Amino acid sequence: MRKIALVFVFIFTLTLVSVALAANPFVDVPAKHWSYDAVNELVAAGVIDGYSGGKFNGDKTITRYEMAIIVAKAMAKDDKMNMEQKEIINKLATEYKTELEGLGIRVQALEDKTKDLGKISIYGIISPRYDYVKNIGTREEGVKLDLYTTFKIDDEWSYRTENEIVRDIRTAGTETSQWVWEDMTSLLTESYLTGPVAQTQVKLGRFEFDPGYGLVFAGKVSGLQANFGNSIKTSLVVGKDYGGLEYNGVELKYAINKSSNIKSAYQKIGDVKYYEGGFDTQIANKTTLTVDGVKSSNTSFNKAYHLQLKYGAAIPNLANSSDFYVAYNKTPENATRLTIDDYNLYNTAGFKGVRIGYDKALKQWIILNCFYQIGRTADDSVFANGSASIKYVRTQLVFFF
Repeated sequence: MRKIALVFVFIFTLTLVSVALAANPFVDVPAKHWSYDAVNELVAAGVIDGYSGGKFNGDKTITRYEMAIIVAKAMAKDDKMNMEQKEIINKLATEYKTELEGLGIRVQALEDKTKDLGKISIYGIISPRYDYVKNIGTREEGVKLDLYTTFKIDDEWSYRTENEIVRDIRTAGTETSQWVWEDMTSLLTESYLTGPVAQTQVKLGRFEFDPGYGLVFAGKVSGLQANFGNSIKTSLVVGKDYGGLEYNGVELKYAINKSSNIKSAYQKIGDVKYYEGGFDTQIANKTTLTVDGVKSSNTSFNKAYHLQLKYGAAIPNLANSSDFYVAYNKTPENATRLTIDDYNLYNTAGFKGVRIGYDKALKQWIILNCFYQIGRTADDSVFANGSASIKYVRTQLVFFF
């Protein structure tokens, strides 16, 4: 009988200790706990200020009580968050429910809000733009609206769309000829399902794909995309591109360290094969060097290059953040299909020369983009006026909502 009593006392003592530890708000949150990454993600997005004015560093830990205070501050800003961020806060609030209630904060109120958010999230950009290209005689003044919608099917699968509308503000026309692709006969420029299949993330439908550094192709593909891999991130795409050509692509990305990456891609578009390889690395504080090269199976003018030195970063949710960059580009039509950043926009002869650019977050969620591009045609052909020179100016505002 005495032994049985001792066993009961032992079990009762263990139970009390376990409950006390679970309820103790001053127990440290383990260093590898998912909460730290979740809060750092919210800090990076500008939702909250983090701990002691910054991110968590190294293996430094804080107590559950301190973490609850951070979560409580984030809960007070839920009206400024998107759906994904609210889901992170809801998860944190559930984890630290006891500590939050100890602070007098009702978690149920947040749970009720997130529950009623619905399954649809909408965001987008509005961007008025001015472009001028000397010798080609092109001048564009227009406004573009990009509207993105996500319909959440369940916790893993979603259906996503993009609607792109462009308006020429100088004429009565509804579209500027260069801002949209010729095959855009409807507003639905992206429409695809995405979710996991085993260890692979897939997209099925019409989606954006810009392998490598986007020097060969950065456009819409109708087909299937499969993403997999941890150390070496791999993307496979099969389908048709924006112009109806058969498209097959493979992209490989490898992070050497936190500040250096290698990217390579193979693409077959129609009958032409493209091989791309490059890297980006931080060479000094806030300064990044990017080098990229392409060779195609065409027989002439089949090599493209991109070298860029960039200082800083214009971050949409960080007012007054900015960047300045200088780039050399050689992008002949025979080595590219649809380059990123509009290097070959407005001409079919390609471009080789220098671009100097500046971007600045004038206010939170408002970005100013400016660049001046000077050079000549990549294949040395001349325009109607007998000149091969290209001078290209852009000024653009981007409003995020």
